[in-house]
Amino acid sequence: MFTKVYKDYEKQWGQVIKFEKEGLPKSALILVSQIYQQAKSHGNKPQVLKALIYQASLKSQFEEDNLLKTIQDFEKELLGL
Repeated sequence: MFTKVYKDYEKQWGQVIKFEKEGLPKSALILVSQIYQQAKSHGNKPQVLKALIYQASLKSQFEEDNLLKTIQDFEKELLGL
């Protein structure tokens, strides 16, 4: 079971990287948001944090003034860990 879940995340992150290389940050962000939700539901804290970091990075490419929102998202998540 653990191996299958790990491979699912690995496959999804591979697609995120592919979207980034193709210059598709919004597509990457959609997939990262899905990974985040999946990780939250599985209680997979490392994947949750990785998704938050990627979300912050991707949003900074096309959203202005996203820093405050990003900090708030991190604070909220860290308080829940």
